[in-house]
Amino acid sequence: MRISKLLVLAILVITSAAAADEFTGTLVDADCMHQNGGPHACDAGVNTTSFGLLAAGRAYVFTRAGSLKASAAMKQRERLHDADPHYPYSQPATALVTGQQAGKTIIVKRIVIE
Repeated sequence: MRISKLLVLAILVITSAAAADEFTGTLVDADCMHQNGGPHACDAGVNTTSFGLLAAGRAYVFTRAGSLKASAAMKQRERLHDADPHYPYSQPATALVTGQQAGKTIIVKRIVIE
């Protein structure tokens, strides 16, 4: 019984890891993206609360949890730049996002801002 539970758990972990997609693109303010009617959006900043991504000519939005992860990454990037002005800092922010796509939404598992 215990071995079968462990086996099922291992299969679920492997399956969920395999289902993740990677997206590379520009972080944008999702609220501004909706106001502007599409992919011509405002760049995301350290005060952005609702994030999206422009990747491969498509516009995506993040879930609330994904936006929290993006916000934390943006604030970390800002802290690194404040501590070292030579820290590479590009605007707009380019990000590598790992997650699952659900229509026009990305369920973010991990985000790295380049």
